[in-house]
Amino acid sequence: MHALQDLYEAIPPSAGKEPYFIPVRWNYLSVAGRKDPARPNEVAVDPCAFYRACLAFILDAPKAPPKKPGGGVLYSMLPRAFSAWNHTGSLQSGSFLKCIALLPLLMQMGVDILYLLPVFCSSRVFQKGDAPSPYSIEDMEAFDPDLDDPFAGGLPLARQFAALVEACHRLGLRVMLDFVFRTAARDHVFVREHPDWFYWIKAERAQSLAAPGVKGLGHAVVSPDNVDLLYASDEMPAFLDGFVPPPAPAAWRALCRRADETGENCMDLAMREWGICTLPGFADTINDPQPPWTDVTYLKFYFDSSPAAKALPDLDARPPFIAQDGVKCSVFPGQKPNQALWDNIAGIIPAFIRRYHIDGARIDMAHALPVPLGKELVRAAKEADPDFLFWSEEFSPGNAQKAKKEGYHLILGNVWSAWKTVSPVLLGQSLAASVEAALPVVAAAELSDSPRGPVMTGSQEKANAAFLLAALLPNAYLLINNGQECGERQPMNLGLLNDEAGRFVLPKDDPMYGKIAFFDRVCFHWASDSKAFDWIQRVTALRRSCFPLLHKPEAFCTDLLRKPGPLVRLAYQDGDRVLCALFSFAEEAQTVSLPDEFGPLAACLSFEHPVLSQGVCEEKGGLLSLSPGGCMVFIRGRST
Repeated sequence: MHALQDLYEAIPPSAGKEPYFIPVRWNYLSVAGRKDPARPNEVAVDPCAFYRACLAFILDAPKAPPKKPGGGVLYSMLPRAFSAWNHTGSLQSGSFLKCIALLPLLMQMGVDILYLLPVFCSSRVFQKGDAPSPYSIEDMEAFDPDLDDPFAGGLPLARQFAALVEACHRLGLRVMLDFVFRTAARDHVFVREHPDWFYWIKAERAQSLAAPGVKGLGHAVVSPDNVDLLYASDEMPAFLDGFVPPPAPAAWRALCRRADETGENCMDLAMREWGICTLPGFADTINDPQPPWTDVTYLKFYFDSSPAAKALPDLDARPPFIAQDGVKCSVFPGQKPNQALWDNIAGIIPAFIRRYHIDGARIDMAHALPVPLGKELVRAAKEADPDFLFWSEEFSPGNAQKAKKEGYHLILGNVWSAWKTVSPVLLGQSLAASVEAALPVVAAAELSDSPRGPVMTGSQEKANAAFLLAALLPNAYLLINNGQECGERQPMNLGLLNDEAGRFVLPKDDPMYGKIAFFDRVCFHWASDSKAFDWIQRVTALRRSCFPLLHKPEAFCTDLLRKPGPLVRLAYQDGDRVLCALFSFAEEAQTVSLPDEFGPLAACLSFEHPVLSQGVCEEKGGLLSLSPGGCMVFIRGRST
């Protein structure tokens, strides 16, 4: 411990006279600074004085006990984007120091859990933009060097990360970290000592080798029912022809030594001299619309092929290969596990628990890991910390019981997607499945992989309504995606419900036009006039005030949520305590009567007394009009 004090003491006493601008929103302590008319909603400060003041504020704060699991508020953060800013004339990456300084903003938004997207050292080989993807992980024992800060005084990055976790704990925040085990950077550190842990292809197909499709099948999950069609596909022979044997160990080690001597990357050297490289990744589905994942590859969890490949002629004579079924080795396991790789991976999360005292994890593509390895990951982590929180990437609420048996505490679910994929008339029915899931779901207006809420719903007003509705759902963790508080429209990634056109949603003169946070250097619009931050504060404050009611399943009126129509209704009743909420995601204004919508529960509810509302006006005869995105919440009485 005491890493936070070490970071505080490492900050230099002064930074000189160069103006250092920060968004006014960051300056929650009102550190002395000056305004510049050319940079509205910003203030120039002495960075050393600013960061020392922020860290002192956290160090002096009464140490809060960490909250226990139970449906809190998650904040999803990509640190290099979250705290990035043009401080001195050019965009500077976010850093651990800046993220620590801004933690009190998360507290203002009612956050309980900081969920960090990968913060590890990523590979710049095959990177897609001007920054490496956080999911193209080169080394999990090293942190992203971009997360260092010029004002951190040279303190080692590992110590800075420890300071971030310590600062969170001081403020009562738990810390969850995103781990990636199914994929890895194509020049991952493992490849130097273990080239046979990877799949190799002809370098001429390094950017183009794509998973085989099946004509006429549509986009489908690979399964025992269709895997034979995959291997019978006309595209399979050309796909298999791209694979080559892994390099001979002695020759490979010699090449790596030469790369070290010349300062080259060993993968670049292998491509140039031997014409080979590791495989590009791809989705584990058939006919997936995504292009190949050219910046990552798959680790070899089994030394033999998927059982579905046994019918291939001359299988034993073929170089090691992997298709969609082999990716999903939870369903198509081999017979010869790569035990050394499994053991290495199983020890990573416990090591982070011991070294940094993290509180939870989400495992990317955990559904595709070997079942025994998945069980060992959960077991080993819980042995290190019995209260360790596990988040499953499972989308379907119907599979929550399976995730529960595997040791998970919450699932991603599909609330986030309903705003785009479900008709407003059926939205309530769709959300009801999440309410009844065997584990809490993550309720969100947007994700880091999806379009932003205002784009997905069609307006900022509808995004506000979606966030409020998500906050009031039972059986849910509420999620805030970084940048949501700035009213961001630019997506961070195009992975879910998006396409290439989705990256161009900003005006062309915006510096962030066309940039994707997963692959480019970006910053959020902290200096905008958006009121999203204030809305989030109001919503999470309401959620906290209703928390006991939201956690009484018997108080929730599921039938009202299931009621079809242009409006979504939420209601709870516990003794004299009643909560009623109404939401409109329709394209036209809706005229409503509270008694018609809520029946006897509407007694004592009137338009004059909503605790939170937007887009609502009163009409004659006690009727109300809700504009698109209109919503309102009424509460009366006390819980029993």
